Amino acid sequence: MNPADHTKHQLVSYVLGGLTPEEARDIESLTSNDAVLGNELMELRTSLEIMALKGAVAPSNATRASILAAMEAAIKEEEQLGRPPVMHAHSTAVDFKDWIEKPEHVLPADADTFHLIDLDLSTDRQTGLVWLKEGYPAEVHTDCVERILILEGSCIVHFSDREVALASGDVITIPMYAKHSVEVTGTCWCKALVQRVAA
Repeated sequence: MNPADHTKHQLVSYVLGGLTPEEARDIESLTSNDAVLGNELMELRTSLEIMALKGAVAPSNATRASILAAMEAAIKEEEQLGRPPVMHAHSTAVDFKDWIEKPEHVLPADADTFHLIDLDLSTDRQTGLVWLKEGYPAEVHTDCVERILILEGSCIVHFSDREVALASGDVITIPMYAKHSVEVTGTCWCKALVQRVAA
């Protein structure tokens, strides 16, 4: 296999999640420093998404109802244990109001550019209330999936191959091995719920 074919094979494996953490970091480094490879990676992701949507099968009403009932039961069980629920694409601030609205969960007057209040530090997931004034430096998660729910303000999440603008009410999922940073775009603090779920 020539080097170009090997790189293409590695890109496909990266998109499908079939690389080791070290191999994934190598691909991220390559694609962030090579515009051609970065574009190729974006095209592969887009193609995979199109194929997945074309082959998507809608669940039956009974299956959908069963899944939703199981999710609601799991959420209620978590709430009874006093833990914030698992965040998902349709989460809202209302789902977390018992944790957000506690009187002590406010931004201190002397906060500099970052403030964190830990809400849950379990081994399977961590949830925190975060305030950012300017942004957050680039990072890569190798052992968890991160979800962010914007509560106030706005920001841009920068990935190696794209940018995602977020405002109050938006949720984003950041997969493992995806290098990302956050830039606050408004004049006020950006307040968010951040949850990391162990892989």
